[in-house]
Amino acid sequence: MTHRASADYNPGRRWLIYGCTALLILIGLLIMLIMWGTHKANATFRAEQKAKELQSALQAAGLPVPQEDQIVRVLGEDGGPVCASPNAALAYGLLRAGLVNGAAGPGVRPIIAHPNVVKAEQLVLQVYCPDEAQKFAQFVSTLKLEG
Repeated sequence: MTHRASADYNPGRRWLIYGCTALLILIGLLIMLIMWGTHKANATFRAEQKAKELQSALQAAGLPVPQEDQIVRVLGEDGGPVCASPNAALAYGLLRAGLVNGAAGPGVRPIIAHPNVVKAEQLVLQVYCPDEAQKFAQFVSTLKLEG
């Protein structure tokens, strides 16, 4: 059995199809790179805006104000670790242990924290994840803080 080449076989046509396919893939990659760069620039802009808003809130509350780039690195545009699960039981437990403890173990001294310690976290929540701020404020109202 012999193989006959069809009458419409043209090796140049195959390279034309490969070339057009490669060109379409290249155009698609270029569009993706442009979109990624635009998204990254927008995310940076939103992070800087949130950082400025937080700086204003901290200054109005009379609290120390970190540099904008520090806030952007730590909190990003979505609040980072602060907004990950601020109202989870583990977060409440760690906050209670660190701020208001009754010195239940050896080497632990009883402390009562100043309200400004949690005020900064409340401001971060108000700026970055306002839907969590009210529940956290209710939790803070249960703490025995100084003054």
